[in-house]
Amino acid sequence: MDLRRILAVASFLLYAAAALVAIDRWPTAWQPEYDLIVPTAISNVVYGRQLGLIDGNVMAEFQQVFRAEGVNPKSVEKAVETAARGDIPRGTTITKAEAIGIGQPLFADLAMRLFGPHLSSMSYCFLLLMAISTLAFVGRYRDERLIFVPLQFVALTCIPLTPVFTDPSIRDQVSIGGNRFFGVLGILPALHILFEFVDSATPPSRESRTNWILLGTQLLIMTLVLLVRSANAYMLVPAICAAIFTVYRSRDNQTERLRLYRKFSNAAILSIVFTSMLIACVPNYVKSGHIGGLFWHRAFVSFTLHPEWPFGNLRDVYACTKFIPEGLTRDGGGDRNGHCVWWVYPPNQTRSIQEVQDKTYGPEYETAVRNALFYVIFSYPRQSLQLYLFYKPIRILDTFRGALLWQLARVPQLITLLAALQLALFVWFVAVNADKTPFKFAPTFGVLGFFWLLSFAPALVAWASLWTSVDMVFYMYAVFALVNAFLVQSATMQRRYIRLRRI
Repeated sequence: MDLRRILAVASFLLYAAAALVAIDRWPTAWQPEYDLIVPTAISNVVYGRQLGLIDGNVMAEFQQVFRAEGVNPKSVEKAVETAARGDIPRGTTITKAEAIGIGQPLFADLAMRLFGPHLSSMSYCFLLLMAISTLAFVGRYRDERLIFVPLQFVALTCIPLTPVFTDPSIRDQVSIGGNRFFGVLGILPALHILFEFVDSATPPSRESRTNWILLGTQLLIMTLVLLVRSANAYMLVPAICAAIFTVYRSRDNQTERLRLYRKFSNAAILSIVFTSMLIACVPNYVKSGHIGGLFWHRAFVSFTLHPEWPFGNLRDVYACTKFIPEGLTRDGGGDRNGHCVWWVYPPNQTRSIQEVQDKTYGPEYETAVRNALFYVIFSYPRQSLQLYLFYKPIRILDTFRGALLWQLARVPQLITLLAALQLALFVWFVAVNADKTPFKFAPTFGVLGFFWLLSFAPALVAWASLWTSVDMVFYMYAVFALVNAFLVQSATMQRRYIRLRRI
């Protein structure tokens, strides 16, 4: 293995070290996962419940701890440790499905089977998957595209220096391995798939088999990422564009075009197989229609970003105060605005309260809030345009500003040291590459910038914040790092040119 590939792997190891220090020094409450995902995984791993179902007594133990101590890192850890002992009598089965989809229960279960029924297991499993993805990328690409590995990890190592980690209330929302942090795991797989689709060279048969194994590994990880964090589906857009472009480029070469069709169809078949295998592991989520995360719900509740919400007569149109006392509201409304629409949904008027609750966040729920979303948009176009063209972009800018407010006094010294070493390694990598395979700034920046631009889509559909837009913050720091890499590479090449002239 040449020095560049060694440095690329070392960049992951430095990030993993910083992440492990953060896990140890900054325990979190796992806010999106503590109430359903974690009890679901423990119910399966420790008490033998079918994956996706919750043991009622396990859930009761969690709720008892939270009622007594509140929800905080210590209480969540205590609840997990108590339930993980395995001495809680079996209770009734709870079939409530989580609104964030099928992926997180699958991942949490896998993590606790590999590393034991502990909160930290999800972080360790996340780092393991990231290591596998990194090795697959390094094993496949040895040219200037290798820059994306240290580029990713120098940007990720910057994130613990920001309020994403230094602010406890934000950190609780973005645990390493948690739902809102999971999207960054898809970055290298998405790049790997993109470059594979762009590459039109025909490798030798043995190398081709190896490439397919590496691509299959990345497709499996990417499938899991999208099941956990469906908002990161935008990461597939560059690969789809690359596939269309390469087919168009080969339009006059039938042999090459057929080869590309086979490549793309094989990749699609692998993805379908992986998706089907993972979905089949949680049949009750499939039965209830909770396979993916919510799209229309988040789009609808984002109306609270507009200062005039609720608009006009909407409180009368969605008169839900019988079930949601405050009705549609801006202050603290959040998810309950979606629930308000659901309770007044016409088919629900003939259903029992329990049936309505059981169908919450299911496919029919999404249909109800989708209809409400478009009703609001067409009924109040001025406010809707202001929301999407002004208030949401302002939130994006505020998120970037917040991510630049480093709070080094709150950062453990070891993480600061590892970040400094990561930066030094990145400069070393770029300098070494400058002599052998310098990266081309324009296409590299184009790829990175395209991903960054696409990452705005979830923030415009829903909303941007430091705890929901970690990938967007990552791209910002990656762009900063890439600009510095270009300066380092230019300086290195200039110095070499001057040295050669003197000779």
